[in-house]
Amino acid sequence: MFRPREKMRWFDWAMCAAISIFVWIGLALCLAGAKDLWFSLVSVRWPVVAGEVASPYRFAYSVNGRSYITSRLNFGQDDCSDDISSADLTRLRYPPERPVTVAYQPGNPANAVVHPGFHAAVLALPAAGLAFGLPGVMFILLYLGFAKGLPLVKAGFRLFASIFILIGIALLIPGLRNVWLAYDSRTWRVAGGLVLTPKDPSPEAEPGPPDPDAYHSISGHTIYRYQVAGTTYYHDNIRFGVDPDSPPAPGSKVSVYYHPARPDRPVLVPGLSNDAWWLPGAGLVFLLFGLAAWLFIAPRIAAIP
Repeated sequence: MFRPREKMRWFDWAMCAAISIFVWIGLALCLAGAKDLWFSLVSVRWPVVAGEVASPYRFAYSVNGRSYITSRLNFGQDDCSDDISSADLTRLRYPPERPVTVAYQPGNPANAVVHPGFHAAVLALPAAGLAFGLPGVMFILLYLGFAKGLPLVKAGFRLFASIFILIGIALLIPGLRNVWLAYDSRTWRVAGGLVLTPKDPSPEAEPGPPDPDAYHSISGHTIYRYQVAGTTYYHDNIRFGVDPDSPPAPGSKVSVYYHPARPDRPVLVPGLSNDAWWLPGAGLVFLLFGLAAWLFIAPRIAAIP
């Protein structure tokens, strides 16, 4: 039979204080992320000025005769050079002296962004905060519950279930999005494209004439180029929701399928693959387990004598 202790010992308080460090870290990350999330939502109404690419990952602009520099492509991605997976694309999409538009915060022009509005990357900090904070609160509730009584155990277990529900939602939404885009891509328009060749960044690389179809590779992933209505686009998406087993060879010509209303959203292999169901399937498993734990298991904990 479960017998809670009547008084908290010093060890209990020390354990809760140690676990609470994760809660404070999570709270700090959530607050920092909430700030960027708010800016992303209101930035669509900010004034816009003309600017240009000053150097890789740096954008220059002027407000009221004063010059500023920002490295923020969108909120949630404060310094695009830190994102190795997209650094190659950023260098290609934003060559030096390319004109851009920059939205800035009224009253604080130093706070600016090239692509205002909401982007999924802005949820990274709040998600990290929840990943730290919720398990911390859960362990504190469970620990105090076993020390002081079952009501806190039930609350801790429901928080445990909530974590699985949130993980399920976080996997299910992008998974279903990939499934829909893969299915819809069968009817997208087609443009001719070219797979670019990464350059050897080592100093021992042999010098030679510049190759317009080559780029300085940082991450080594496949990048291709295509044109729509006279505008050149660069991307690395080969198939929605699936990592390619055999990406196209550098220098090969490819057919690029792009969304009619979003030419910057392409894919090389259209259509739905069975592997695309893994992510939403995993999300559904987490979601159903969390709901079952919340609805059927947690209430029975209160019945433990």
